[in-house]
Amino acid sequence: MLKIKASIKINLTASILALLMFSSLCLGILSVVKSSKSINNIIDFTMTSKIESDINSAHLYLEKHFNEISYREGVLFDSNGKEIEGRNEMVDEIQKYLGDAATIFVKKGDDFERISTNIVNSEGTRAIGTLLGKDSDAYSDMVNGKRYVGTADILGKNYITAYDPILDESGQIVGVLFIGVPKSEAIELANRFSAELRNQIMSVALIVLIIGTIVAFYIGNSLSRPIVDLAGIIADGDYTRNIPEKFIKKKDELGDFAGAIEKMQKEVKLLMLTVRNSSKELLTSSDALSQMSKQSAETTSEITKAINQVAEGAAMQAESLEKSVNSVNNLADRIEEVSKSVLQMDQMSVGISELNSSGLEKVKILDGKANATRQSVMQIEGIIIGINDASERIGTIIDAITYISRQTNLLALNAAIEAARAGEHGRGFSVVADEIRNLAEQSSKESENIKSLIDDVQKQVKEAVIAVNETSSVLQEQDRAVIENENIFFEISKSIELIRKKVLHMDKNTEEMGKSKNEIVGMIETIAAGEEESSASTEEVSASTEQLLAAMELVSESAVNTRNMAQNLQVGLSKFKIE
Repeated sequence: MLKIKASIKINLTASILALLMFSSLCLGILSVVKSSKSINNIIDFTMTSKIESDINSAHLYLEKHFNEISYREGVLFDSNGKEIEGRNEMVDEIQKYLGDAATIFVKKGDDFERISTNIVNSEGTRAIGTLLGKDSDAYSDMVNGKRYVGTADILGKNYITAYDPILDESGQIVGVLFIGVPKSEAIELANRFSAELRNQIMSVALIVLIIGTIVAFYIGNSLSRPIVDLAGIIADGDYTRNIPEKFIKKKDELGDFAGAIEKMQKEVKLLMLTVRNSSKELLTSSDALSQMSKQSAETTSEITKAINQVAEGAAMQAESLEKSVNSVNNLADRIEEVSKSVLQMDQMSVGISELNSSGLEKVKILDGKANATRQSVMQIEGIIIGINDASERIGTIIDAITYISRQTNLLALNAAIEAARAGEHGRGFSVVADEIRNLAEQSSKESENIKSLIDDVQKQVKEAVIAVNETSSVLQEQDRAVIENENIFFEISKSIELIRKKVLHMDKNTEEMGKSKNEIVGMIETIAAGEEESSASTEEVSASTEQLLAAMELVSESAVNTRNMAQNLQVGLSKFKIE
């Protein structure tokens, strides 16, 4: 019990503490990182703002110490005409009051030279005479007359700087005013703030961890205590104690657990009551079983005698059934022969049906071809009639041409006569008239030839028309023969279909006869097998009765053992309190 209690409490407490430690660690690291970045940004912003403010203040110091500055031949002069180079009062005062590095540059060609500074070089002297350098980040802005604020490397040290051009009265760039703060100071300041913030975060995390430990211990104890109390109710075997209502009415996992314990307690209690009652009944049943086993032994002896008589009758019945099986088998052979004959008839009818279908298909094909031939003959007849009509029209045209040629010949003859009358003047016209007459004669001859050909064509067309008419008559006779053959094939198909139906009916009857035969044979064989099994079973039962007598003795012994086990079960149940 204590072990379970300690395990639950320790696990819960350790889990909550681990979660708190992990959360605090992550939160602390995240806070330190974020705050460090924020501090660095704030420091950079603050230092940049300071530098911009200090460069404005430096101009006031420059005006205070030198008033109006002028530039002649590469040298800077104050309003009194004194050279500024080497005069360090202003830069020292800036360092004293503003804490900044300060430098005054003078323009030297296309660069700028330090003439007054509070920056000390590695030798411990002021860095006067050194140049700004064209590679400086501020150089481009200085040449263009702009202010530069940013980081710069000065004599190997990193500075946050501000450079501002110095202008003369005409607005020309004559020098540069520099203000700077070492970046190491900003880094040191940021580190100091980060360390202080880190210490504060660690302190808060430690306080959270201590509070979390107390809360985790309280939560672990509040969760483990009810479980221990619930376990104690059923641990001592007393199932008459009820689960407290305060646990069951909870609406959380503990309430579900208490409800499950209560349900289990009721079911176990019911099970024990059932087992106790069953053990009592078992004692009574074992006594009754012992008495029944003795009575069964006496009854078994009488059953053995009856079984031997049944075995003799079963043997005689088996012989009769064997004769019945032989008779039915003979009948089955004859039915099988009839079935084969019917099958052959069916196959023959199928073959005839296929031949008839093939003939019918060929008749249909012949009919289709006859229709196509008839249409072709009709087309040919139409073409021949068209040719005959065309030849008649051509004959008419030839007659007209012959008439025209004759008239032309007469006109040519008259023209020749008139040309002869004209004498020498009509000679040329006479030649033309002769040519026309010759052409007219030739046209007349050709027209006669064409007419002769047309007459032959018309004669052949008439003969073709007669042949086509004879072909049409033959085709009509062929159509009638095809239709008669098709009707014959249809009648054959009907007869074959009727024969097939009769054959199928015969086949169905023979099949049913075969099934009936098989059922009869099966039933007789089943009865025979049953009789054989009965005969064998009687022998087995006879042997089993002897085994049954021995088993009755074992049952009697088992009843005694069962009674002893029931008594032992009663003793075991008495250890639990259920009522």
